[in-house]
Amino acid sequence: MEIPADALFGIHASRARENFPDTSLFPIEWYKAIGLVKKACFLTYQAYKNAVNEKFLQGEYTSQFMDDKVISGLIAAADEIALGTHFEYFIVPGISGGAERASI
Repeated sequence: MEIPADALFGIHASRARENFPDTSLFPIEWYKAIGLVKKACFLTYQAYKNAVNEKFLQGEYTSQFMDDKVISGLIAAADEIALGTHFEYFIVPGISGGAERASI
C-alpha cells in the first residue's frame, strides 16, 4: 500500500480506511477539541520536565525526557489541529476500533 509523500497519516490509517470504509468523520469541532487536549498534555509534560530538571537533577544527570525541540513541535502541531488545520488528513472516524489516526 502506498501513502502519498505529503500525507500526514501513515499506513495504519490507510489500512483502517480500507478495513472500515465508513467515511463519516466526526465534526471538525471534535478534532479541534482533541488538539486542545493534546496541547494541554504536551504543556504539562514540558512543565513537569522543567520542574524535575530544576528541582532534582540540577544538570548533574541526563534525563530521559523528550528533547525541547520535539516538545515544541508537538505543541505547534496540536495548535494547528486545534485551529482546524489538516482536517483533511483525518481519514477515518475518530473512533474506529483502535486504528491509528494522523500523528500530532
